[in-house]
Amino acid sequence: MPTVRPARPAPRACRTRSEPLPRAARDYVNVYYSGGNLMKVSPMDSGYSAFFDQKYFEGAVSPISMPTSRLREPQDLLAWLSALPCLKQAMDSWLGRHPKDEREAQQQLLRDNNVGGQARETDFYVCDIECANDHGRFDLVAVHWPSTSVQRGARGGAPSHRCQEPNGTESYLGARR
Repeated sequence: MPTVRPARPAPRACRTRSEPLPRAARDYVNVYYSGGNLMKVSPMDSGYSAFFDQKYFEGAVSPISMPTSRLREPQDLLAWLSALPCLKQAMDSWLGRHPKDEREAQQQLLRDNNVGGQARETDFYVCDIECANDHGRFDLVAVHWPSTSVQRGARGGAPSHRCQEPNGTESYLGARR
């Protein structure tokens, strides 16, 4: 078995402030960053494949050499982890020229409700953004989960699901008492 060496740190020019990256799971996993899709990971025959949209390198002075799309061996994952700071920097540059204000607002809501300083005070956990299914397209999908254990206990601990309908109205799905 090959020895896996720790990835080299990203060049100083590629380092960005680290923050939790929102994810959305479907038949694939999207990792979002600043209003854009940083990485799409999909299953394949013998592991997974990773995808980064090359459009984010548009106008870059020197695009980086991309890791292999295959995610099967530990070194494959380490290569992608090493590339993330540069990929995020490319996205920052591209999104500065092509802002995605609605998506950034969605991600800010996700961060505020899930990991921000006020996350302990909110009753919602955002579990997906830009979700489309047979019932419509939703900007955000959140689980209603009361913020205090007393409130959760009164409901038997079961969360309900709250969705924003495309027309702006709300609907509730799941366990309600």
